[in-house]
Amino acid sequence: MSSLRLSRPATLRNTAQSFCHAFITQLPPSQILEDYFVPETANQKPKITEHGPSWARERLPFLGQTFTGQSQCQQYFTLLSQTLSIELKSNAFKEEELVVDPDAIAFPSPPSDTSKTSHTSNPSTTSGPLNTSTSNEDDSNVQDNERRGIVTIVGRGRFTSLKTKRGWDEIFTYRLSEFDEMGRIGHWEIWADPLSAWVAVGDEDSGRELQS
Repeated sequence: MSSLRLSRPATLRNTAQSFCHAFITQLPPSQILEDYFVPETANQKPKITEHGPSWARERLPFLGQTFTGQSQCQQYFTLLSQTLSIELKSNAFKEEELVVDPDAIAFPSPPSDTSKTSHTSNPSTTSGPLNTSTSNEDDSNVQDNERRGIVTIVGRGRFTSLKTKRGWDEIFTYRLSEFDEMGRIGHWEIWADPLSAWVAVGDEDSGRELQS
């Protein structure tokens, strides 16, 4: 029955909540890509971008670039898992820190270079995740209304360098956008703390525990 069909905001919220829970339960990356991202076709490809300075790719090869397509998105997970371990508790993502805007459009932009900005413990104040528009003007860049919608989520976790065994607690932000008509994710963006990761993976002061 059509009355049982979820509204667009509810669909996007359900997708985001289930997507985040998949990381808490440690669902395999291949399953995450299959279950939550748009299927790869001639007209659409899933994308993952973890924003950060391009120079940090020497130690953090998953930063500062957009992985496009199923194969490259799988590569993102592989590079991340070869560098860091991530511990997310059951309350890593809080309902009150999940925001849905069903009409917003994420402006396409290259991966941000955060080397000129300092890390903040409140990612919602950074410019990246908020680079959106709800205007009805100049919609020529959007093929379908179904591509509208942005979900922003704040998360908390414990990150550890596999190389040095140093860890730190971190607050990070996910932005999900470019959803298809079924609510599957087109683009997953991450804003985290690349400077802490850079130091943790490096050999400097390897005996000292990082502070969040």
